[in-house]
Amino acid sequence: MRGTCSFCGDIDVPDHSLIVGPGRIAICADCVDSAVGVINERMANLPTEFVLGGIGRLMTNDPRRSDLLGVVERAAIHIRDGRVVWIGHDSNRPRYVEAVLECGGRMVAPAFVDPHVTPLLPAGGVGDDLIRDSMRRVGAMMTHGTGTVGFVCRAGDTQRTAMRVSIARRISDELPMEVVPIHEMPPDVTGSAVLEGVRTTDVAAVFDVGVDHGLAERLLVELARLGQRTRVHGGGAVGARLAVESSALCWVADRGPTEALGESLTAADVVVVADGDAGAWWDSGVVVALSTHHRAGEGRVVSMQWAIGEAVRNGGMDPDAALWAATRGGALALDRRGRGVVVEGGASDVVVLDAEAPSDVSSQPDVNLIHRLVIGGEITDMTGLSNGFA
Repeated sequence: MRGTCSFCGDIDVPDHSLIVGPGRIAICADCVDSAVGVINERMANLPTEFVLGGIGRLMTNDPRRSDLLGVVERAAIHIRDGRVVWIGHDSNRPRYVEAVLECGGRMVAPAFVDPHVTPLLPAGGVGDDLIRDSMRRVGAMMTHGTGTVGFVCRAGDTQRTAMRVSIARRISDELPMEVVPIHEMPPDVTGSAVLEGVRTTDVAAVFDVGVDHGLAERLLVELARLGQRTRVHGGGAVGARLAVESSALCWVADRGPTEALGESLTAADVVVVADGDAGAWWDSGVVVALSTHHRAGEGRVVSMQWAIGEAVRNGGMDPDAALWAATRGGALALDRRGRGVVVEGGASDVVVLDAEAPSDVSSQPDVNLIHRLVIGGEITDMTGLSNGFA
């Protein structure tokens, strides 16, 4: 099948070379390559110290502040060498810093964290095709404000697992993003394959154990013994119980909450990666994370802004809660405690949005509202940067 790229207008693009986002907006592989190239070019020779000024509302997610999103009104951020060194009122911004990116009253939030991203090739995809398509997908996600992803590497086949871990590392090397390998255990995995998979991975990985086969409990016990971080995928109440008993990072939910489930998951600090019941899970008191993966079969979804809109419109979630779940919630699901939050001394991964409040994001899921993206102290769009950096 073939489709049309919404950017270059090519009407004869093979389906496998298209990424389709919210509102059926599509971008072809060539346009993704061009966008990534522009981003990399703009990040070359940039200042390592600058101020984000003129912020209308800064969403810090700092738990030390009184509200959920840790909002700072009329704010500025001082960034140096990829770290936040100061946050405060815009009138008190450091005047000795020459490079200033004016946000013009826009909202600033932590960069999005997507805890479950799958390569868009069949399981047998290998080599250059898998590298190219994975790079394009993650690159497209970055243009929609995602700064950290959990990249699924199906385990069991040692060679393929090692290759996908290598691809995850290559994406991290070539794009200013953090990519966390997720080893997904297939139903036919054996104990020896798990052990071999552990030997070929690194400490950054998370192991995803499905509850669609009888080995789940055994796998979780063995992985815990090896000191590996795990998450449990599906399985209804049984899966939730296994997540609690194994002290998993998170449970990828395949059902709505009950009072008992909510209480046990909350008590065990297990994050719930939710889909259509995100609002109900949030109201039950558990920590919720959003991701794009649940609808991946219906289109090549790359936008966490779309996930926020879905959680609010169809999941009954409050817009503030949905923004938190798409940033801090995703970071906790990947055990990336320094992500999804903007604090002094922390990472400077933030997005500047053409929005004033989280409700603006949730009400326009088919519009990419990213105005600027700062990851690791690198600015992806220099428009508005003064003093020789424009």
